[in-house]
Amino acid sequence: MWQPGWGSRLTGFRKGALRQISVGRLALAVFVLQLLLYAYREITRDVLIIDPFTVPRHFEEAGLTSVVVANRIGDTLRQIEEATQTRMKKDNLTSLRDEGSTPEVEIPGAKLDLKTVVDLARSVFGIYPKHISGDIVVPLDRPTNAASPPTAQQATVTVYVTQGRNRSAAVSTTVASDDVGMLVERTAETVLGQVNPYVLAAYLDEHRESEKTIEIVQRMIQSPSEDRRHKSAALNLWGNMLYDQKKYDEAIAKYQKAIELDPKSAAPYNGWGNVLYDQKKYDEAIAKYQKAIEFDPKSAFAYNNWGNVLRAQGKDDAAAVKFNKAAELSYSQ
Repeated sequence: MWQPGWGSRLTGFRKGALRQISVGRLALAVFVLQLLLYAYREITRDVLIIDPFTVPRHFEEAGLTSVVVANRIGDTLRQIEEATQTRMKKDNLTSLRDEGSTPEVEIPGAKLDLKTVVDLARSVFGIYPKHISGDIVVPLDRPTNAASPPTAQQATVTVYVTQGRNRSAAVSTTVASDDVGMLVERTAETVLGQVNPYVLAAYLDEHRESEKTIEIVQRMIQSPSEDRRHKSAALNLWGNMLYDQKKYDEAIAKYQKAIELDPKSAAPYNGWGNVLYDQKKYDEAIAKYQKAIEFDPKSAFAYNNWGNVLRAQGKDDAAAVKFNKAAELSYSQ
């Protein structure tokens, strides 16, 4: 008696299975997959939520409510981060209102909505967004001597960082209460110093606030909570500051330490090359730029600096090639 072979039976099974997969089931599967992908992104993304700050009554009477102040601090944080020239990771800033806007969509067959699934997963895996909150306190007016002019009131701003059940130690700053713009800026800098000190250091360095920059850099290097990559970036920033001051040996020492912490970081090699270029050690400088490009092939700075060395050596055609490459990379970024 003839029986179909295994190949024929497999083909028949596949055809039967495909007939059983309806268009509706396929659409449902795609829908559920999209929901799960959305949930995964929500769970794993690194979010910084700006909660309302408590404010004095006269702030509220002037329209500076808890939410308004929090939004202004968040806006200033974004402006600082956007103005800072660095490839280091920055924050995904959002408000409490936006964070709570997860679609209330029920996952078919699970009897759970999407927000509940996201919250449960965060609880299970211990992945929580960071929350920034704070208090702005202005002491009551004190009577002043008629012979002396009144003094401006000082506001004390205390910032808290909370992630899950963990809350960091409070950090405070003091600023004149009548200068709301400065109060918001100082508070934003205090927040940034807690959640992303490297970006704050880079921002302050761009504004030539050297003492504050070095203070933050030193704190990062000594902190056991900072990873090696961020410590390396901090050392590189310090090296750049020393290079600008023409303290070449000290700058090289920082670049070398940065490379020890992060051997594949391109930036310290580029900075080291700049020191050697200033010292007219052209071949050694080129070797450092080549190393920088090895670890970061899209480094427009390294190509441009290499071009400067070649031009200094009188190799104008070769320099033009490097300058064109630098321009091409800058345009594409």
